[in-house]
Amino acid sequence: MLVAGDGADNIGKQCGGWTITWQGDGNSNSDFPGATSIFEGIRRRVEAAGGKATLAVDGAVAESVDVAVVVFGENPYAEFSGDLQDSVYDHPQDLAILQRLHSAGIRVVSVFLSGRPLWVNPYLNLSDAFVAAWLPGTEGDGVADVLFGSHDFRGKLSFPWQTLFPIGYGLTNASRVNLAPLPVDSPRPASASGWIIEEGLHEIAIRPPEPVDLSREANGGLALQVSMLAKTPISKPLMIFIGSTAMDIAPLVSNGSVRIPLRCFGDVSHVDAFRISTEGELPISVDGVRLVAPAEPLPCPGH
Repeated sequence: MLVAGDGADNIGKQCGGWTITWQGDGNSNSDFPGATSIFEGIRRRVEAAGGKATLAVDGAVAESVDVAVVVFGENPYAEFSGDLQDSVYDHPQDLAILQRLHSAGIRVVSVFLSGRPLWVNPYLNLSDAFVAAWLPGTEGDGVADVLFGSHDFRGKLSFPWQTLFPIGYGLTNASRVNLAPLPVDSPRPASASGWIIEEGLHEIAIRPPEPVDLSREANGGLALQVSMLAKTPISKPLMIFIGSTAMDIAPLVSNGSVRIPLRCFGDVSHVDAFRISTEGELPISVDGVRLVAPAEPLPCPGH
């Protein structure tokens, strides 16, 4: 058995925010004495039955496996760091693991860690079974109990999961429900974040509906994520700025999106616009803007 995903052996991710630290980040498994990760719970049961469980976070394994359990989901957060402008779970690295395993003909059981219902259609489509484990806390053994049938699934939704599953929905080990392929076009509206994007030949202005104080978000480690499309090769500095604070983001654009920690902009107590400009005609267009909580602290561009 293969166990994959960045939540498989991550007790902090199982627990969420307000766990040891404010945001629930910066912890290791050793900070949770007596706790078990989901992988550890799986490993014990597989080995007790004479089998072998291999942990490969990225889903890459050289040997043949019968089934893969992929544990993934939201990173820990607390208060505003967990605020979302939409309900789309958008983590390409997790989707890539499922796609690789699915393409290899390996049966996939997805275990999704989250504190709320999110749009996960692409992940459901690539899973033979999908478990919404919410935030199970320190007892990964308990998750393994229901995965291996020591106890049955009993949870029922007390609110709808998007438009897919109604109040009261929940399966047991005896249930057999085959979902038809779900639509994978994101329900995220073009301006889900509320930011207004004004594009000109020489400058792009990214405006909130009205001037906003982002000091709290900056202190909490949030970043401005700008999704970009390159129209022509970028050969000159591409500057993003507020007032006199400017940073060159040209080296980052090839990734398709740029994340700039809000703290890098200095004073963000009265933001009326983030502006992007270059010498001559702009080689990029902007198709989305969000405030995000990076899993790891990010450096400022150019540092």
